[in-house]
This record gives sequence, C-alpha cells and structure tokens, in this order.
Amino acid sequence: MALTLTFALIVGTLFAILVVPVLASMATRGGVADEESWIVRWLLRLYRPSMKFALRSRKLITALALGLLLAAGVTYHFLGSEFLPKLDEGELWMRTFAPQSISIAKALSSAYLPIAGVMIPESMYEALLAESKKIGVFGHGFTYGGHPVSAAVALKAIEIYTRDRVFEKAAERAPQFQKRLKALGDHPLVGEARGLGLIGGVELTADKNSKRPFVAAHGVGARVVQFAEAEGLIVRAVLGDVLTLCPPLVISAQEIDELFDRLTRALDKTLDWVRRERLAHS
Repeated sequence: MALTLTFALIVGTLFAILVVPVLASMATRGGVADEESWIVRWLLRLYRPSMKFALRSRKLITALALGLLLAAGVTYHFLGSEFLPKLDEGELWMRTFAPQSISIAKALSSAYLPIAGVMIPESMYEALLAESKKIGVFGHGFTYGGHPVSAAVALKAIEIYTRDRVFEKAAERAPQFQKRLKALGDHPLVGEARGLGLIGGVELTADKNSKRPFVAAHGVGARVVQFAEAEGLIVRAVLGDVLTLCPPLVISAQEIDELFDRLTRALDKTLDWVRRERLAHS
C-alpha cells in the first residue's frame, strides 16, 4: 500500500515538475500565453478537475491527485501572471469548489427579523435521518426555532427577491461595479482593489510598489471613513487599512457611479492629509 501511494505521488509530482513547465513554455509567445494554443486550453482544463480530483478522491488516488494538484500550481506559476488574471479569479474558485453545506441567515428575511438555517445535501440528510431513527429522536433544536413570524417575513422576502429579480439585477450591475473598483487601483493610496460581484475591498498602502502598509496607529483607513462620511458615503475600514464595499443588491447604475465618485474624493482628501502629516515615510 505504502509503495503504491508513493509511486502515485511520484508520478503526479514528476508530471508537475517536468511536463507542465515544458508545455507551458511551448504555449507562450514572447513570454505571454497564447490563448489559442491547444496546450493552454488543455492546461486550463487540467486545473479545475485536478483540484476537484484531489478534494474528492480517497485512498490510493489521493496521492496521484496531490501530484495533479501540484501540476495545477505549476500551471498557475507559468501562465497565471499573463493568462489567468484575464479570467475572474473569484469566479474561477467558486466554480472549482462545491460546498458540502451552506449556512444562511439574515438575507432570508432581508435582516428585518432574526432567522437562520443550514442547507445540506441529500447524503447528509439521509445520514442524520438514519442515526435519528436508531436513537428514536432527532435531538437538535433552538428555543426560537421555526418561529412563525420570522418564517413569514422570510417567505415574503424571498417572494420579493423573486418577483423583482433582485439577484439577477445585482448580477447585471456587477461588471460596472468591478470596473469602477479596479480603477481605484490607480490611486496613489491604493495598493490593491479587489472584489467579486457587488463586493469590494480597497487595500491602502504607504508605498504602491512595495505594498508597504501604513503604521496601524496612524489610522489611515479610519480617516478615509471619516472623509467618506463627509461625502455622504458609508464605508468600513477593517484590519490592515482595507476599505470594504458592500452596497445593497438593489443599487442602481447611477448610484454605483456616485458611490465611487464620492469614495475617490474621500481618497483624494486622505492623500492630502497623509502628505501633510508625512505619514507615508514614517
């Protein structure tokens, strides 16, 4: 058994180290990945299934899957800097991994009343059912579980979500939101602007090239929040001077532009303050 596992791991690892780099070098033109190359398409197809293979396999094939997982990493190393960023990184990961369970809460009632739950696959449900039959009871519950008022509000919220196509419209707004978000990456204070859908993070740095952060005691993120509030915009700064953006799902195209216009003005005011206080050099 041990020899078989070792052999499988060696095969997968050798493939990752020896074969993938050669194929990757053949699939580039002047250091840039050739999107039309069959090798590029094949390597990208390898990435996703190898990740799933590694996560879902058992016993003997686990070792080989680990080698394939390493191959995926090597693929990203050789092609990622030029090709993979053209894909939506968040979408790539979301399509790669499938959750076994999902916790749900405030969006059920649009946060008007407390309610929460967990979604599980049929296999987990059957396991819970089988074990409950053995002991004669499903021993799980909360004092306010199944509260009729919260449940009624949740059902109405879901009805409105569906009627007004809230999620579909939010998805339509996402490209505009992400385009404006990425544009913030050019601001002198911003080391990185990243996000997915209608969620964004703006990381503030004292030096764009080295991504050196500000001294935490300076409270640069908090100062942006203050300037944003003066502009009539509510944002939040979290650990590491990162601004978090999470607008309502019903935000309009005009409001998205207004959001980023106001945030840009807040960043400009913060930049003036940073320069006056010489905080980028301390």
